[in-house]
Amino acid sequence: MKYVWLLIMIILLGITTNCSKIDNYYHIKKFLGKSFVFPDSLTIKNQGEMTCNPLLKNARYRIINYLDTTQCVPCESNFHKWHLFKYKLDSLKLNTEIIFVIWHKDYSEVELAQKANKCDIPCVYDSNNRIGELNNISLDFRYHTFLLDSLNKILLIGDPIRNKAIQDLYLRRISS
Repeated sequence: MKYVWLLIMIILLGITTNCSKIDNYYHIKKFLGKSFVFPDSLTIKNQGEMTCNPLLKNARYRIINYLDTTQCVPCESNFHKWHLFKYKLDSLKLNTEIIFVIWHKDYSEVELAQKANKCDIPCVYDSNNRIGELNNISLDFRYHTFLLDSLNKILLIGDPIRNKAIQDLYLRRISS
């Protein structure tokens, strides 16, 4: 079953990009089944306000979306689309937590964008890129979103907001 998901992910990423299939296979295989690691000490906020650690919730699944400083985080975050996706997951009662991990220099920009888009998703502030380093996260933004199980094992990779086929795959996996 694991290989079926791997094959589906490779096909989906291959269709949507000009990268070689070998490159896609390498990035996906590198992560699938591995544990996503979080440091012991985390700063977690939601719209600029301290919030409870979403990793302590008994979610069946977690979607981790990693944003780095090489991007304009407020521009590239798609907070509004993520807010709508969260609403969809919640309305389907799929017991899935979405968490942003943000490596950025100025979190006030992030907080303003999150408030402006009414995005009620917790953000882990990773000013030293500790999470990126612990998990060897690729520079390629296509490999910055992860579906994790309740034990933080990586099940799927790809951005369900930027790619409808990957969103459908996430929904199928979460609802199965």
